[in-house]
Amino acid sequence: MPDVHALLAPSAAKRWMTCTPSARVESLLPERGSAYAREGTIAHAVAECLLHYYLGYEPLAVYDDPWGHYVDFVMACPEIRELESQAAQEGFDFREILETVHNDYVGIVWSDYVKAMAEDPGAVLLVEWRVDLSDYVPESFGSSDAIIIWADKMNVYDLKYGKGVRVHAKGNPQMRLYALGALIGPGETYPVKTVRTTIIQPRLHAVSSDTIGAYDLLIWAADKLVPVAKAAWKGEGDFVPGEHCEFCRAKATCKALLEYTSRVVRSAGEPESMSAEDFAAVLGKLPTIESWISGVKARAMEMLERGEAVPGWKLVEGRSTRKILREAEARRILREAGFTPADYDKVELRGITDLTRLVGGAKTFNTLLGDLVEKQPGKPALAPADDPRKDYQPAVSAEAAFASDL
Repeated sequence: MPDVHALLAPSAAKRWMTCTPSARVESLLPERGSAYAREGTIAHAVAECLLHYYLGYEPLAVYDDPWGHYVDFVMACPEIRELESQAAQEGFDFREILETVHNDYVGIVWSDYVKAMAEDPGAVLLVEWRVDLSDYVPESFGSSDAIIIWADKMNVYDLKYGKGVRVHAKGNPQMRLYALGALIGPGETYPVKTVRTTIIQPRLHAVSSDTIGAYDLLIWAADKLVPVAKAAWKGEGDFVPGEHCEFCRAKATCKALLEYTSRVVRSAGEPESMSAEDFAAVLGKLPTIESWISGVKARAMEMLERGEAVPGWKLVEGRSTRKILREAEARRILREAGFTPADYDKVELRGITDLTRLVGGAKTFNTLLGDLVEKQPGKPALAPADDPRKDYQPAVSAEAAFASDL
């Protein structure tokens, strides 16, 4: 998975092709990671490992018994063990990631590859392939999750592991950019006539595909993509609010998005005078407004975390949580107490409430597992300045505390 992103990256194509100045504005702001993004990164790495592993076998043999080879791979592959360790540190359910990616993404790509091999023994499967788009989009590049090329056809795949909104492949700018990069890259030596793009969202059980002629794709790139990319590269054009604002880093300070929100509120009128049609119209615009609200809150929290003042607001400590330490020891204690593995499976995910109910109450829980419980401080939360809760104090590690005393 690449760590560096192009200014006009394919993954953000819908945003910068719709709102051309946004890319330059975003480039001035730091990227803010999330648990969802880190989970997606692990899922993509798992997919890459599995597909590379299967490429070491005869395609038809793997297709006959994919699960058997998958189990062998999990037992032997050090890369998977490393990913498992990363997932554990983040608190992700690695087995769920592994099985979901294997069954609902790798299975689809590999099945298509087997069919392509049956039609053309010279078929190729490219995994996490870097595509260069600089001939059409200034300094643009990206990484396509999987590409299959055979005969006069090409398939381009994109794995989206999140559980958010369903994404459709029909006319999808991101997928067309990946397809374009594949067509003028590895596909250049093949007589490709048709390109199929497929978005796979395994946790939504959604698969969406679109087909476009290779010639039509090149015409789209020349007529539609190039002019918009030039404007986006220069930061020209009008700011255009919409659903594409959701992941824009500049949404909190975007005046166009603020004006959009204000217009929606003004047009709605008083709730008691709103018709069913008015409600329907507002509901359709809520995702964009909610995106702006979340951006404003996130920016205010960033300012407060940096020590900047936001008049009338402060950070407080959110609800604290309790977590089981030394899970192996907890499992042993539960097993010795007469519980079966099925009872206490995934102790790290059950939560204290579920475990308390499992063992028969708080008294028994404290007797069995009380010494293994750690109370963790809550995350910072935004609150009015007159909120009675104390101001949030970031936790200081033992190393930092020691250093401060020197």
